[in-house]
Amino acid sequence: MACVHVDTQTRTRVEPRAGVEPRVLGHGVEIVERHPAARWLQMGSKLRVELEVHERCRELVYRPVQRVESIERRDPEHALAWEIGIGLAAAGLASFAFIAPSRFGGGARDPQGQLVQDPRAGYTAGGLFTGVAAISLGAAIVDGVRLRDELRVDPAWTPETGAPVPCPEPMYAVRDSPLVLSVHGRLIEARSDADGRVVFELPPAKEGPAQRVEGAIIIDPQLAVRVDFYVPYDKAEAQAHHGEVRAPRTSAPEPQAVPEPQAVPEPEGPHHE
Repeated sequence: MACVHVDTQTRTRVEPRAGVEPRVLGHGVEIVERHPAARWLQMGSKLRVELEVHERCRELVYRPVQRVESIERRDPEHALAWEIGIGLAAAGLASFAFIAPSRFGGGARDPQGQLVQDPRAGYTAGGLFTGVAAISLGAAIVDGVRLRDELRVDPAWTPETGAPVPCPEPMYAVRDSPLVLSVHGRLIEARSDADGRVVFELPPAKEGPAQRVEGAIIIDPQLAVRVDFYVPYDKAEAQAHHGEVRAPRTSAPEPQAVPEPQAVPEPEGPHHE
């Protein structure tokens, strides 16, 4: 009893929440682009680099929304109907047994020859049917609670970007940061100073004609900038080679239309409790 097989389907959607003002957190901006810039000077086996990062931002507000979750539960085997039917049938038989207990027992004649009915069998049967009805209807109540649909509404906030705006720090030097120069699979570590300058000791190079070598300075896992230098280090090209990478000067992208809140996709199929 109380073991109905329940199929559950959950649907979730996000709706605007009326009557609540949008929130602005912190500076109210979101960094949407980061571009590195570098200037370097090679002096033999040393590469001196100045690093900057240029940022572009958009306004950022949090719109009030509500997350509506609809949970539908179904009884595909109609077990609840069987529990109710069995309970009602047993309750009817129990009532009949208590009303007419003599119908469930045999009779016997007394010494005067009169037929005497024994009600004990009827009361016993009524008690048994009452127990069956109580168990079945109790299980139906429990399963009925388990099969109730639910609607949950939770307040939430969704970020929304708007027009381009100045960043709090549109350009900054890469100060006091661990940096890595990657050259043909070799990683050379160094640390920038308080002005964003760093000196790398270049790897050993073979003798031969002057050759230009490219590498990349890794600022963080999402940001790197390419540099170059010459080998061998005793050649004239390696004594005062310099270069520069500038941040792009393209205008910030136009603001995009904000889409309407979309419903979360429905599950591929029902799952079972």
